[in-house]
Amino acid sequence: MHVIGTAFDVRWTKEQGRIEVDLHRGSVVVTGPHINGQLRLQSGQRLTGATDGPSSITRSEAVEAAPGPSASSSAKAAPDSSAVSDAERVADLSAGSGERREPPAAGPTNWSHLVAQGDFERVLDAAQRRGLDNVLSTGTPSELAALADAARYGRNTQLARRALLAERKRFPGAAAARGAAFFLGGIEPDGSAAALGWYETYLAESPNGPYAPQALGRRMMLVHRRGGAPASAPLAREYLTRFAQGPYASAAHKILERSSE
Repeated sequence: MHVIGTAFDVRWTKEQGRIEVDLHRGSVVVTGPHINGQLRLQSGQRLTGATDGPSSITRSEAVEAAPGPSASSSAKAAPDSSAVSDAERVADLSAGSGERREPPAAGPTNWSHLVAQGDFERVLDAAQRRGLDNVLSTGTPSELAALADAARYGRNTQLARRALLAERKRFPGAAAARGAAFFLGGIEPDGSAAALGWYETYLAESPNGPYAPQALGRRMMLVHRRGGAPASAPLAREYLTRFAQGPYASAAHKILERSSE
């Protein structure tokens, strides 16, 4: 799957050999078995595929339009750490998820455009030439977001954290600043109190924001790992009430099953 400045949810059902991709923003190009050539998935669409049949694209009812002027991807070659660990460590509970912040229309030298093209090193080099402190204190919102994204994908967690915190400090109340809380949760050590705190912050500031299904799902999984099914059951019930078709719905059902045993 080739990701182009996008945000999406992925669900895989092993027993049925079935995959679903809900695209929130941007576009993805999908190739693979039972696909003749390639399929381009656009914002608001769902791709459904199975190992024993053809793939199809339909309108997704679960997709929310997300604001934000920046470009990003935790679903490029590698999702952010919390999404990976949820999918790998508790495969019987969780669903994978990936995020990109969609870039605005931009010329070839725009940092957001460069991030969308995967040219992270060029963004980091440009920021170094201007001076990181200068960029963090005077850069535009889209420059800070692009720098944070480029640093995340370049595995420079320290710089990514500085850029995301600068977004929140310099542009409080902006949609991008609220979204930065979600991305901060993704770069904190997996399972840490800091990660949990940032997801709680995002949900408090943006309870109906574009990343709310992922933030609540990740919060639920972190609480489950820390306190088991009894501690996470209230969050599982909340998740199913709010996001019955969300990427962590299957995990929520299983948590409630275990809490009643």
